[in-house]
Amino acid sequence: MSKPIKISVIIPFYNAQRFLKNCLASLGRQDFQSFFEIIMIDDASTDESQKIINECKLSNLRLFKSKINRGPAAARNIGIDHAKGEYIFFLDVDDRISKNCLKKLYDEAKYGDFDLVLGDKQLIKDNKRQRINLYAYEKDKIFNNNEITIEIKKRIYNHSYSHGLIGVNGRLIKNSLIIENKLRFQNNLRYLEDETFSWDIISFCKKIKYIRRRFYNHYVYSHVKSGISEGISRGYPINNYKIVRQHVFDCFLKRNLSIEESEKLSNQAFIFSIISSLISCSRSIILKKINTLGGKKQRRKLIENIFNDRDIHKAASNYLCSDGENKWIPLAIKWKFKILLEFMCDRRVQEILNTRGF
Repeated sequence: MSKPIKISVIIPFYNAQRFLKNCLASLGRQDFQSFFEIIMIDDASTDESQKIINECKLSNLRLFKSKINRGPAAARNIGIDHAKGEYIFFLDVDDRISKNCLKKLYDEAKYGDFDLVLGDKQLIKDNKRQRINLYAYEKDKIFNNNEITIEIKKRIYNHSYSHGLIGVNGRLIKNSLIIENKLRFQNNLRYLEDETFSWDIISFCKKIKYIRRRFYNHYVYSHVKSGISEGISRGYPINNYKIVRQHVFDCFLKRNLSIEESEKLSNQAFIFSIISSLISCSRSIILKKINTLGGKKQRRKLIENIFNDRDIHKAASNYLCSDGENKWIPLAIKWKFKILLEFMCDRRVQEILNTRGF
């Protein structure tokens, strides 16, 4: 009789031959091999990815192949549909996890019957040359239902929710929560699809555990486009940000906040997400991760779309800056002052680079 599957590790990928061996090696170093499954979704790769997977010796791996490239959201949904585990763990193919990460997260999850368990990430640039530890909290924490609401509200106003409870990768999510609430990624989104799903998950969480320990290694390569800069360069519409805003609004309504407060919080997250994307695009231009002239042209197009959108203008007018945030950026959006906005985004990038190097 086969042992029950405790964790389903879901890995979508497309043309990932250069990353696969290291990603799979980190899974091979896990204890618990007979208790977790690896579900890999090939999103119509044209390189040697499938050959590398076929040559690996992981008996708990299942591979699903799409005939056409549909994007990471659709690929992750295929993984969810085939998952047999009590918990789901999303892993990007160019990232890795620490030794015995899965067992440690699972032991915590089962001990406290948590809906979600997360640890910390480490950013690693260009394969170990530079490292930055992202600690979400100062010590281990348990969040009950009311504390979850308080925490994500606080993080929105502090503009730091991306390194807290909100996220997709590197955490255990109870599969029954996904099944019972029929949660899926939005197939039509190729940018910000992880944010919409994350807010949907947090809508239904009643109990969360945070462990102050690095479990997830996120690799940043200077010669590889970031998701945000590539999204901007490909002309993703403002509508994607509005979709995220709706999911944030729905989340707070489900957590029993008033319509007025839910709208205020979702607008805060809305403008912060747009500002973050502008800064990320500026960073890619400065580091020449995208063609400088083409990147500036696409940024100008994005700014033009931002200035022409009434919803953004209204939300920016009521945006509350956190301590230490560049207050000129939302003001430049409000005033429709393009030169000031570009200058302040570039200045913010230089501040970040001077602080952490990338």
